[in-house]
Amino acid sequence: MTDQGFESDRGGLSARRRAVFARMGRLRVGTLVLIRWIGMGGQAITVLVVQFGLGFDLPLIACISAIAATALTNGILAKRREARSRLSDRETVLVLGFDVLQL
Repeated sequence: MTDQGFESDRGGLSARRRAVFARMGRLRVGTLVLIRWIGMGGQAITVLVVQFGLGFDLPLIACISAIAATALTNGILAKRREARSRLSDRETVLVLGFDVLQL
């Protein structure tokens, strides 16, 4: 069978299409941005509950600044890239690496 001029294997995708998808990356910008917003919300709630609910003395300015830095990078990512576009593996590692360091 052919799929718009591409020879298909048993899996349904041609080798050429698989190569194109592999180069594009697998993670959509919109998915990453949404997951990061949810993570930031969880971080903010956790910091506030620990500070005010449990009575621990946290460096509140530093915690909120770290969350704000993530919000800033997330906003930049959302503005610069279309939500349906996909990140390369390198871009994904850079963004997730920043998130790990921020934690």
